[in-house]
Amino acid sequence: MTAKGLTTKKLTAKTKRHVRLMLVLGLLAVTPTASHSGPVAGLTVFVNGQLADANEVNANFAIVGAAVDDNDARITVLENLTGASCPTDQFITGITAGATLECSP
Repeated sequence: MTAKGLTTKKLTAKTKRHVRLMLVLGLLAVTPTASHSGPVAGLTVFVNGQLADANEVNANFAIVGAAVDDNDARITVLENLTGASCPTDQFITGITAGATLECSP
């Protein structure tokens, strides 16, 4: 079938899975999260020659540790979705909090 020079063809099951995976990854990329990672903020900056307070050092470790844990959780969701797909007659309509796909016809 053609329309203004564009052609469409029947997609294979493998191609459909790839399209679905790209949609899921796109959804995850644009879905805001409460603790979206980015540059780590709130760290205490230490200066050479000045004493570092243990509480400030530990607070820095806690902030960085929380950012690492957040990244790990989001990466785990992506890894678990890699093999996920909807039935061939349905499409992805969402991702649940439990990291499963919601499908609809």
